[in-house]
Amino acid sequence: MSKLGTLPRVGVVDQARSLFDRVRGNPGIAVAIVAGALLAIAWIGWAIYVTSENGSRAGLGVLVAVPALLSVLALVAGIFFGGYRLIRWLNGDSESDEQPPSEPESTAEAEKAAG
Repeated sequence: MSKLGTLPRVGVVDQARSLFDRVRGNPGIAVAIVAGALLAIAWIGWAIYVTSENGSRAGLGVLVAVPALLSVLALVAGIFFGGYRLIRWLNGDSESDEQPPSEPESTAEAEKAAG
């Protein structure tokens, strides 16, 4: 038998804290989580409504059709996004390249800045 306090800490708590810190640091993640939760609630609600109005076969159709449609939309969007990224990569454009500082437009402006 092991003594109290000799077992290693559970990493789940630390992982949950790091996840919450990332959500706090990036509001876009929080918006995506809320939007996904609302979409899932609406999907289940719609399936319940269709089941009560049209029977279990129609409700099962909603449960299968909605994720199928979303996966097809994600696949099509992924193709376009991947093509865009491939074209940018082939052209040599990089998102991490910084723009060089703009040069003064005339020598008079350069002299004013220097003097």
